[in-house]
Amino acid sequence: MSDPKHITDNENLNDYGIQLNRWFLISLGAWPQISASNRMKKLAVLMQIFILWAAMAVPLIPCMLYMLFEKKDIKTKLHSLTPLIHGIMGAVNYWMLLTRNKDIQHCIRHMETDWRRIRRNDNREVMFQYAKIGRFMTAFCATFMHSSTYFFGVARMMKTTTVIIGNKTITMHPMACSVYSKILDVRFSPANEIMLGVQFLLAFVIVSSTATVCTLAAVFATHACG
Repeated sequence: MSDPKHITDNENLNDYGIQLNRWFLISLGAWPQISASNRMKKLAVLMQIFILWAAMAVPLIPCMLYMLFEKKDIKTKLHSLTPLIHGIMGAVNYWMLLTRNKDIQHCIRHMETDWRRIRRNDNREVMFQYAKIGRFMTAFCATFMHSSTYFFGVARMMKTTTVIIGNKTITMHPMACSVYSKILDVRFSPANEIMLGVQFLLAFVIVSSTATVCTLAAVFATHACG
């Protein structure tokens, strides 16, 4: 018969290895065990996913229209193309996390099974060392990607530019993703501040999705090595 304390210790070590990834997946509504729980939680997760998709669509669609219809010169189009491609790639990563939910769940359960099967302390120590490596890679990757994106976003968006419209001089925050003015004129308040907040949420979803894909690969690979 298995020792309950032995099982609990192994479960804690497994949780130590995937804890950061679980936080990232929960923040995106992509944690498998949450998605499979009771009806109210599942409904809340679906609402969370809808809000995050909306947060990506609201800036990216006007940015695409701005690039296609509002500006004619190539330099301005290329300036708008960079954040647009970045956003689309982030959306693809988020879509992959959601559609590969069962595969992620299978890998996590496989890790739990491996930890439960350990009997020797030396094997447990080897697996724990690799779990620490995976956790370190997760923390480093997430910190680097989030901090670099937010520092750049804050530095760019917190600046103010002056726009002259008729006889009025307006001060506004520049957008990371340009916005098609026939949908929403972000030169005026409060549209400027609202779109600024939505674009920060867009940055969170993009960076979190990309970081989660990378860190899951790191954790699963280091676990396999152990």
